Amino acid sequence: MKKLQSQFLGRTLLLVAALSGCHEDSDACEGRTETCLSLTLFGSEGVAAADQLKVMLLRKEQPLSPSTPLSSVQEFPFKVALLWPDGPANLSVRSSLSGVVNGVSAEISLDLRNGQHAQRKLTLFPPLPNTQPTDMARIRDLSTLPDLTPPPDLTVTPDMTTLPDLTDPVDQTITTD
Repeated sequence: MKKLQSQFLGRTLLLVAALSGCHEDSDACEGRTETCLSLTLFGSEGVAAADQLKVMLLRKEQPLSPSTPLSSVQEFPFKVALLWPDGPANLSVRSSLSGVVNGVSAEISLDLRNGQHAQRKLTLFPPLPNTQPTDMARIRDLSTLPDLTPPPDLTVTPDMTTLPDLTDPVDQTITTD
């Protein structure tokens, strides 16, 4: 079992162990007394390895999004243990390779408490194209002015006091002075 660098975020300890080339029946939380989730991560559609994982844990109060570098590049599938903060939360995982997000998982909902252990499998797929965050600090070229052609003149109002003659079905035009 390879040990990973651990991070504290609030009272949550995330990603404490990774097992490369894991056996599907093994439990990454084995031997732990804390509430723990054993995640088996699979890659699909070209997602083959990761050197960093970002576990996004969304709770009602606030989202927790730690990013943990792996001790070395891990080829999928592999297991990680996640020490779970007691209570309900939604979880998703993003993997990166050489600083670029290469995999995203679906979101799952769990409610673990009081030393419970659970095992789940997640598949990471390539992110959708053009979904990288936009750099809002980028300076736009404001040297060309947009077309500011004035709208039609609406200051002249038609005389609405004259009612059209609706008795003749052929001529139903409204005339203005």
